[in-house]
Amino acid sequence: MGLLVDMVGSREDPHAQARAARQQPLLLHSMSAFREMFAILFAHRDIKTVVEVGVESGQVSSLYTDLGASKVYCVDPFPSDALRATLAPNPGLELVEEFSPEVLAKLPRRSSTCWTATTTTPCCTVS
Repeated sequence: MGLLVDMVGSREDPHAQARAARQQPLLLHSMSAFREMFAILFAHRDIKTVVEVGVESGQVSSLYTDLGASKVYCVDPFPSDALRATLAPNPGLELVEEFSPEVLAKLPRRSSTCWTATTTTPCCTVS
């Protein structure tokens, strides 16, 4: 059994990912489980830029462009080849290969920037 959980919940079955995650050796959750929450946020705020810290598989990165962001800075100091391949087809996704504390000061700070940390704790700060 792999460590990545591919199944995400839906309105009809919101706990699908949690059930699948409990079958894993570690309790893993993807921010993709929060798609509906992000859709509401994007519907009510004019978010054009997202800074995603801790990209992992890149599964969630394109979700932000699907919801209306024109640029997503995907911060990951050690991206895998699989992550590079996932991000490459989408011109709105920019891989930033640095540690987040050092790179955050270099990234844009606009009123329409959403900052997310997907490594362990879901959070979204819209500044």
